Amino acid sequence: MESNAGRVSALRLSVLIGELLGERPSVPYTLQEFSRRIDRLVERFQSQDPLQTFYMQYSLRMTEVTYQRLHRPAAGPDERTLQDFLGRLKPHPEASQEFSQGAVDPASSLRRAESVHEYLGGQGRVLLLGDDDATGLALSLLGDYQIQALDIDERVVDWLVEMGVNAEVRDLRQLPPGYRQAFDAVITDPSRDLELASEFLKAAYGCLTPDGLLFWADHPDWNQAAQLLIERAQGQGLKLLEVRPNWHSYTPHVISDSTARHFRIPARWFYELVEVARIWSHLHVFRKDQGQQGCSQKGQLC
Repeated sequence: MESNAGRVSALRLSVLIGELLGERPSVPYTLQEFSRRIDRLVERFQSQDPLQTFYMQYSLRMTEVTYQRLHRPAAGPDERTLQDFLGRLKPHPEASQEFSQGAVDPASSLRRAESVHEYLGGQGRVLLLGDDDATGLALSLLGDYQIQALDIDERVVDWLVEMGVNAEVRDLRQLPPGYRQAFDAVITDPSRDLELASEFLKAAYGCLTPDGLLFWADHPDWNQAAQLLIERAQGQGLKLLEVRPNWHSYTPHVISDSTARHFRIPARWFYELVEVARIWSHLHVFRKDQGQQGCSQKGQLC
């Protein structure tokens, strides 16, 4: 952790976590000390209300990842390309809870695009199922890609089109026949709802060429269905090639004050936490598996 801002953030997080344990650290905890304290708090904050327990524990685990990333930042992205990307970004429409949107920072969008670029090597047809992160724009800076972005939010589509991205408003459950097996890669960061996320998975599979790649953002610490979705994908024709852990950073929303009341924590504690802590997702990379082209009868992807 080289920057002064990083040290300040580490101390702020240490103070907040220490507060719940009756400690007042004057210097940041080490990584091991911080993780041990998170484990203690995860064990402490359990109750008969599974939803409140989940909210509290995922907040703690995301705080732990944030602390780790302060010390060990994710690789990349390329600084020159990031500055080019930032210069092309237009003001983002306000995130909508109706569409389960969350703000990914530009470095995360470019890091995701760079990962796609590593696999495709500079060319190919790429479909984005939802793109309020402008990953399509970031990818266009890296190679000669044919990019098509779909989003159900008209404001996001207008924003993408303004920046030169080919985008349209469309429900992914009603894709045109011409999309079938037409794309070398699909990128998506779907809703954390099992049934809706399964629709993203089904749409992605159907749109991929026989050896196409799926780039799927998710994390088990804040999506309880994440592992089930991975297993469903693997069982229905997608081979998991790799997972890039804690690859994308999102600005969190303040959790309902009911969680603070439930665990008898000062409400302002959460408001201070979200000023520093971030939510993170892994990047899962799948390839359409030629050896598993059949469809299951239930929840099929073909």
